[in-house]
Amino acid sequence: MSGGWRRFGASSKQTGSNGPFIGGASNRTADVQSQRDSTSLFGPALSVCVDSEDRHTTLSELTQLALTLAAYRAEHEAYPKQLADLVPAHVSELPKDMFSEDPPHYRRRGENFVLYSVGPNSVDDDAREWEATSDDVVVRTSPRKPSS
Repeated sequence: MSGGWRRFGASSKQTGSNGPFIGGASNRTADVQSQRDSTSLFGPALSVCVDSEDRHTTLSELTQLALTLAAYRAEHEAYPKQLADLVPAHVSELPKDMFSEDPPHYRRRGENFVLYSVGPNSVDDDAREWEATSDDVVVRTSPRKPSS
């Protein structure tokens, strides 16, 4: 099999019996080592990809919850004092923060709110998403501009 595809991590030297994979049984140790080397090479990049996907999933869930808070406000003329006030009329149960297994953090700030997850580091950085050490995933409403 000189120019064809080889199994990932297989040695190009064929020694021993030819099993179902190129290189046969005697090269399995080399194959395992090659796969470990590949994992150590690509592992950090995959970890960043998984963290990014988790952050985007969390942001989507927080955005859906923010829309639910907006519906609550439309009915009650104010945001709820706590997320539990949304149950059961608006949601059957509160979502869990995938990074802490607790409900998302929620605080009212006057006529606005901040809703956030602790993010991949699982540390509550108090919704300071602009700081380099913080990785909280945050959804917030902006203060209203005064009407002219």
